[in-house]
Amino acid sequence: MRPNISPETLLTLRPSGENQARVAELIAVEHEGTISPDQVSALDEFMQLEHLRIMAKARARVRIQLQDV
Repeated sequence: MRPNISPETLLTLRPSGENQARVAELIAVEHEGTISPDQVSALDEFMQLEHLRIMAKARARVRIQLQDV
């Protein structure tokens, strides 16, 4: 089952401020070299979700371009 969301709406989706802050915190801890295994897992999950969001936005842009043709 596909969610009923327009390509234009999909392009406006962004991570919440809370999630952005958490990722920044995890990246800082990673750079310090003190990241725990649980934090590595959390950061990996965030990065996978971000990859999916980027891919979905790319498909949405293509759909919009095809609609305009």
